[in-house]
Amino acid sequence: MKKLMTVLFSLIVSLSLLGCDKDKDLGPTPNTLSNYATVELRFMYQENTVNDWKTKYHDKNKWGYTTSNLSDVSKSFIMNYINQKDLLNDYSKIMSSLDYTNIIYLNLHTTGREININSSITKEDLIKEMNLYKDTALTYESLEFQTHYITLEEMFINGSVIIDSMETYKSLTTDFPITIEEDFFSNRSMIVVGGYRSGSLLIDSIESLFYLNDSTLEVALTSSAATPMFTDDLRYYTVVVSVEKAILNNINRIISHHHITFEDGSYSDKPFHNTVDDIELNDYVRMYIGLPPKLVFQKGAYVDLTYLEVYLINTDGHYEYIPSEYSLSAYDSNHVGNQTIYVSYKGFTKSFKIEIIEFNEFLQLLYSNKPTVSDDILSDGYIDDYETYLKLNLDLQIDETFFETYSLFLHRYISSNTNLERVLTKYEVIDNLLYLHIYKPEYSAGEALIAGQLVFKVSKDLRNINDTIELVHNRNLL
Repeated sequence: MKKLMTVLFSLIVSLSLLGCDKDKDLGPTPNTLSNYATVELRFMYQENTVNDWKTKYHDKNKWGYTTSNLSDVSKSFIMNYINQKDLLNDYSKIMSSLDYTNIIYLNLHTTGREININSSITKEDLIKEMNLYKDTALTYESLEFQTHYITLEEMFINGSVIIDSMETYKSLTTDFPITIEEDFFSNRSMIVVGGYRSGSLLIDSIESLFYLNDSTLEVALTSSAATPMFTDDLRYYTVVVSVEKAILNNINRIISHHHITFEDGSYSDKPFHNTVDDIELNDYVRMYIGLPPKLVFQKGAYVDLTYLEVYLINTDGHYEYIPSEYSLSAYDSNHVGNQTIYVSYKGFTKSFKIEIIEFNEFLQLLYSNKPTVSDDILSDGYIDDYETYLKLNLDLQIDETFFETYSLFLHRYISSNTNLERVLTKYEVIDNLLYLHIYKPEYSAGEALIAGQLVFKVSKDLRNINDTIELVHNRNLL
């Protein structure tokens, strides 16, 4: 994880440099990611100071950096070194620059560490930092796994999920081009890892799986830079592996990181899991999700998950609300049937189901919400003419010709204000009665009761003899 954060930080630095004004004599902006180190002198918007340093000191000395960049906006001078030798040769000049500014940062890209240069940091201190991982041992024990699929064209989820049954696998809207036998999940579970990447970052393989602690699994991705400069276009990736079910017995969190290699060997000094760096996982232990009231939608309709609530719970039992940073797996409003949606954040994952039902032209629920008309204006039942429809005070985009083929049916009800909205799931005609099956979301105890109103569009061919409709309510469709 530290490596990934370092890479992302360096990527941000590289991209920010692209927007800086440059001194035309200093050459092009470098790729800071593929260099050995970067030194940044900050002059805190003091134009005279940076000019003094440049003319009185910089230009009078020979430097070993490969490329550099001067920002006229922030008055920062950045020098990039491709090897340890050139950096050490320049260190005395870097230290002397403290006479002009006391803000100098040295980023060692091979170790992922930043040093705030001051008069107490000696060359020996720098060499010690450079050799930090020289004799470092790897501390993980790689677990057995099988790689099934790697794609750089699409993303299933921004995070990691576990799929442990054929039923769940078949409910996914994403089609992985792999063959899974019916008995596959009897002794194995599938792990899907995905996210965003730069278009120039390639995923070559799954390097290893290992335990970070008793409840956390890490997936290490072997990645490589395809170009000298990371591009800023965001693309996707998805990888699928499987493990024996026993490996995941106590796992409630799966994280992943990229082990990135550049053509010049950058990051080779730093083992991706070692005895020097502590694992920073914070004190979260599990995720909780509060489901939105509506989980059944007609085919092609907007899947509104606005009221989904996501929390992380720490070791003290405190719930931290996550407003928007979490990610959702793909779903398809045109795919009829049950679909599993995965919620992922900081390595934790929870799932819930939605149901997509067929759109029926002959019978639809057009309105489900608070009443727009009172009993003394209009009674419940069928509406067969345009004038009566206008009394509903609803803009349903209906004209007079509508009633040549269809009728409306009005029904009012009392409900909790937490489950006011309804969904028509199917209809059937039994003994000349029209039965409408209505999905009724769960209610929250103690909430206020409120009036509701349903308006149906009904084909005249479905009108029953008694001009009445039987409503069948169901909360357990999913």
